[in-house]
Amino acid sequence: MPSLSRTTSLLLALPLATLLACDVDQVETGRNGLIEFTPSACGRPGCDLSQGVAIGGAFTIQLRGTEGRSAAELTLGSTAPAVVDVLGQLQGSATPTFQLVANGQGRADLMVLDRAGFPIDYLSVDVEPIVDLVVDADAPGLARSRRAGGEQVLEAPTGGLLTLAVSGEAYGDELIGDVQFLVELDQAIAEAMHATSDVGRGKLVLDVPAGEHAVLINAPGGARQRIVIVGR
Repeated sequence: MPSLSRTTSLLLALPLATLLACDVDQVETGRNGLIEFTPSACGRPGCDLSQGVAIGGAFTIQLRGTEGRSAAELTLGSTAPAVVDVLGQLQGSATPTFQLVANGQGRADLMVLDRAGFPIDYLSVDVEPIVDLVVDADAPGLARSRRAGGEQVLEAPTGGLLTLAVSGEAYGDELIGDVQFLVELDQAIAEAMHATSDVGRGKLVLDVPAGEHAVLINAPGGARQRIVIVGR
């Protein structure tokens, strides 16, 4: 079993992020078969650690004992906090639940510790940088095209409702993690935005303004995508 380089005992009263319950979170069993690890609040419906976590992505892990074993008083640590760090335990959960964040590319072992601080089980997690940004778009009469350099163009009738959802991929696989994007908007796009938008998470809902306007999405790690919205 890998050695634990750092034990996190910090307890933080952090709220659970809202999870869209469309898909099922995938339960993983630790290498010793004693503990089940369930990811959630990963920025997408249905969390699967086997897909890898994006750099900058936050998520939670819930611990449950296999075969009826108690998970009470168990804590979670990471062998490589520079890759995945355990920020603390969420208060008010029926079973031990922890907030984590992916800091850098690589692999970390998430170590389950008993009340005496001894490791009893672990699960390996891979972290990758976002290589490609995938843009899902929907609007009445929407037409999509690409320009030189990979710039995406979305044309729709002026005044129509346009929804955008941006996600990160690495080598064709969608990564999990609640990632905060840096999004640059021009004034017309900003003024057309609906209150239901979550710009930092790449979710935009807006009325298409007349003319041509640009949105630039920047992901942690350097991936970028320029989107041109054209109201016709």
